[in-house]
Amino acid sequence: MIFLAVFIIAVIAFALLKFLESVEASRKAKDSEDRYNHNRPEYLRLQKKFDDVRGKGPEEQDKIHLELRRIRKKEYTSRSRKQKTLAAIHASMGEFIVADCETTGLNTESHRIIEISAIRFNIDGGQIHSFSRLIKYRGKLPQKIVELTGISDSEIKATGQDPNGVYKEFYEFVGEAPVFFHNASFDRKMIESNVARVLGSSAVRKLDTHCTLEMSREMLSNLPNHRLATVANFVGSSHKPSHRGIADALATKDVVMYLRRQALGI
Repeated sequence: MIFLAVFIIAVIAFALLKFLESVEASRKAKDSEDRYNHNRPEYLRLQKKFDDVRGKGPEEQDKIHLELRRIRKKEYTSRSRKQKTLAAIHASMGEFIVADCETTGLNTESHRIIEISAIRFNIDGGQIHSFSRLIKYRGKLPQKIVELTGISDSEIKATGQDPNGVYKEFYEFVGEAPVFFHNASFDRKMIESNVARVLGSSAVRKLDTHCTLEMSREMLSNLPNHRLATVANFVGSSHKPSHRGIADALATKDVVMYLRRQALGI
């Protein structure tokens, strides 16, 4: 009899816990929706700018995009996640680039980039051009990196290119366009460190970077985690992240487009 009573209490406690978890998840989702209600003034302003850009020719789009960048630098000076998210949405309203780096490890000072990829998209998310290079690496790749990326020592040896030329090409490809990464802080620091090592610190350029990891943490706070695979699956991306540059960039672009639609209510 005592055992039955304990069992019933345990079942009730478990059901109550699940109910409270459900309520908390709903509250977080509602909070996220409220923060990014597209009827709020800042989003109405963004939506008007977006409408101004759509339908314009390439030259007119470039002019508007330069103006958007000027406004972005002026208005979004705060380092808060919300302000950075607003700036990122702003940056996607014109041609933008999504990029990804594969590396030998996570230390931005000592590890090397072995693949760098970037894709330029138009305002509607249509692909314009792509860039992807494997980079020569003198040492032997860590086994965990080979397993994670599928990039092998033999592939690097056969098709890897001189980093000097690759980084110059990458900068030329990017130009002045905004660049999105999933975990931009890591990729930006890794690029800067590797460029400085190969070309010298004077060759390092300050890219206009934006981070879909931070955007998803701000706008999709109810997700269990914000790894690219999780976020891409949530937004319905048809591209599966695979720790290879082009595949990850395509998935990241889908995240950018989804979050922009959510913010602007379109």
